Amino acid sequence: MGKHVQLVTTDAFCGLDRYFYLASVLSDFLSFNLPRAVVNVLGAILNRIISANSSFRGNLYITVEMSAFRAFWNSPVGPKTTHFWGPIANWGFVAAGLVDMQKPPELISGNMTAVMCVYSGLFMRFAWMVRPRNYLLLACHASNETVQLYQLSRWGRAQGYLQKKEEAERA
Repeated sequence: MGKHVQLVTTDAFCGLDRYFYLASVLSDFLSFNLPRAVVNVLGAILNRIISANSSFRGNLYITVEMSAFRAFWNSPVGPKTTHFWGPIANWGFVAAGLVDMQKPPELISGNMTAVMCVYSGLFMRFAWMVRPRNYLLLACHASNETVQLYQLSRWGRAQGYLQKKEEAERA
């Protein structure tokens, strides 16, 4: 089971103090070192949300389930590692390839596109073999491989290396 934060406020916490306390406890629970100003803003937001709902008036009882988020946050491929940020950055290759589809095929570099195909092929294998398996990296490079192979086919057609089926049947 996941960890729970349970806060029960009584009259000992008056006014905004209980919401600042809640924001501070949540900050500590998530292992964030938030500045006091951010905790104050979170407390003010919680105050507005809870005060607007009449069912929360009086004692405050809040349970926060954080196990799924915390498991992702601390996982070997989570946002604290290069196994997460590397693939996020590599999605830029996919985006660039998608943008290049709008450009004329004469502007495509056959050498660079072939290198990108080999690069993505190698890193797809790496993403599959590394432990723990990096599915985000695998998806990124599979997408890049698809885009780059399409670009390579456009370049090949423009250079005359590839013919359309209709032209091949005529010859």
